[in-house]
Amino acid sequence: MRLQAEASKTRSRSTEAAFEKRFAKALTRLGLLSYHTSEKFISGIPDRYVVGGNWIEFKAIPYTGKRQITPVRFFSASQKLWMNRLGEAGDRVWVCILFQPENGNPLAILCPWVALNDFGPMSPKQISEFGTPVYKDIDLYNFVSQRFGLNQDRFSDCTDWLVI
Repeated sequence: MRLQAEASKTRSRSTEAAFEKRFAKALTRLGLLSYHTSEKFISGIPDRYVVGGNWIEFKAIPYTGKRQITPVRFFSASQKLWMNRLGEAGDRVWVCILFQPENGNPLAILCPWVALNDFGPMSPKQISEFGTPVYKDIDLYNFVSQRFGLNQDRFSDCTDWLVI
């Protein structure tokens, strides 16, 4: 059982890294400068910085579609600490969650950390309603451009859920 959990965790990390790379390509195509941060020396820092005071933490969550999921539980204590501190310092902190169903295409949700921090369990119905399919690169590009493209006001507004 423990080996199966470790294998699932490793698979989630590799999927998360691949998704972040695809997301970064979409940001670049939109002309937005961003870079991947490293946890080599600082544990918990968000995965990507987008110039202008915007941090994004990526999280891939296996999803069976049978039970509720509380996304905030998938973040480590050091990640929560960093995201809270960056938000308190005036930066915008985002969470991009990739829900990976056992069958079907992955769904992505992008929201401000402060919203996710206050949000409770999500039902399978909520995930399918809020989530956007991002299996194809064009779907991901459209998803990113809606949030970070021409309408910069939506990017700077951290009070509402922004769903990708």
